Amino acid sequence: MGPLVNEGLAVSVVRGQVQPVGNRNHFVLALGGFDPSCGAGVQADLRTFEAMGVAGVTVVTAVTVQSGGPVLRVEPVTADLVAEQFDELARCLELTVVKCGQLPLPETAEILACRIERLGLPLVLDPVFEAGQGGVLATGAARETVVERLFPLSTVLTVNAPEAAAFTGAKVDDLDQAERAAQALLARGPQAVVVKGGHLAGDPVDILATATGVVRLPNGRRRGASLHGTGCAFASALAAALALGLAIEDAPLEDAVRHAQAHVRSLFDGAVELAGGVSIRRPPSTAPGSQTG
Repeated sequence: MGPLVNEGLAVSVVRGQVQPVGNRNHFVLALGGFDPSCGAGVQADLRTFEAMGVAGVTVVTAVTVQSGGPVLRVEPVTADLVAEQFDELARCLELTVVKCGQLPLPETAEILACRIERLGLPLVLDPVFEAGQGGVLATGAARETVVERLFPLSTVLTVNAPEAAAFTGAKVDDLDQAERAAQALLARGPQAVVVKGGHLAGDPVDILATATGVVRLPNGRRRGASLHGTGCAFASALAAALALGLAIEDAPLEDAVRHAQAHVRSLFDGAVELAGGVSIRRPPSTAPGSQTG
């Protein structure tokens, strides 16, 4: 099977800017944990990249035991093995954008920081330290290293309201507080911050903060069961949108955020509900006589 990258939409990084370069085989790299249910982690990232029309590759940072509910066990991948995975992909492939999720160890975060600095790649950082359904995914030292080393290297930092509150030490219970949290996080070094509004009351509104100001981006709420892995899907869709050149120069970053919002909304169609009211995405069928979606 050939690469999934769309014809004419591959991009390269020139002086830190994502720019279209025509029909070349460039890849978006996702670092994160392995989720056996495939609802979150690097498997969800790959599904998103494919749906968005870009080629994806992965570096596994941890193996987890979960099925949409609480995370039962986390086994970090050793830092040297994470480094070898990354370096081999960087040696053989044209990497365009990096999307990062679970970093369980401070050494793993430092390895990524060094490579982002050396390669100058755009980074979509989606730091996950606790699972939405319960379970610790990283050490406290890893959290500190992510904030100190990776926040300043991030093209876009994505967090939900509880994560924004944890990082800032302030309440994030409404949109005004979410805006203040986004600005506080922006001051720590990212080029842009998205505080997702799905945990807030009412119809969700995502907050995008950049050096030019703060924008509220409404997002439709899908009724029904909680869907496992939406945070991973949002960040990886945003990374794919950057790779496709949807937020460079004359195209504002908010357009890329809207593409990511639309992708996440689409995941609720046909999701399979598990015990406890949590759902995981059902992959589209390509069998003869079936309908995709």
